[in-house]
Amino acid sequence: MRHFNKPEIVELYELLSRRDALIIHFSGPKGGEEDSARLFPRDLMNVVSGGAQGGLSCCAISVGDDFDRHAWGTIGVVLGLQTRNSLVVASAHDVGSYEQEINGYLVRIFPNEKDISIADLEATFDERRDHNEWGIRNYSVLGIFAHPSSHEIYGLNLPQIKGIFPDQPLLTCKDGRLYRFENELIAVDHASIYPI
Repeated sequence: MRHFNKPEIVELYELLSRRDALIIHFSGPKGGEEDSARLFPRDLMNVVSGGAQGGLSCCAISVGDDFDRHAWGTIGVVLGLQTRNSLVVASAHDVGSYEQEINGYLVRIFPNEKDISIADLEATFDERRDHNEWGIRNYSVLGIFAHPSSHEIYGLNLPQIKGIFPDQPLLTCKDGRLYRFENELIAVDHASIYPI
């Protein structure tokens, strides 16, 4: 297996901090997934329980971004990295990843894995036309993210989403700021999610 150069976790988290960005795996959009296991909430419950360590497609998105344009969904799991090699690929566009069963486990295959630099990661924000894609393996779960428009799409408000994932911090954004929901919105610092 070939070794690829990837940024150190602290470098990557510094980039996310500068961009006020999160790495989020969103469930497949309503009507956009054929496999019901990929739909909300089953997909996210599987991710939270660690059942997708073989790889996930994610968006790296800033809290001030246009979620209709730059995100794959509105409710997702916020992910961290366990090692620098947890970041498999990063692109300003869809990378065409797919799942394959290997030794009885589903593994997400990311074609064209290569070296990744901080400049490459910056380009995933600067050069995207719609959503970018970051491929993540061996992740840590940092919380659940719900964009305010998730109420319109799924018919769920923040207390209902918190009820589905009671053991996870629930993050949201409003007016370009990041908040944690605990029966009210509490402003949070980016470093409390991705410590540097």
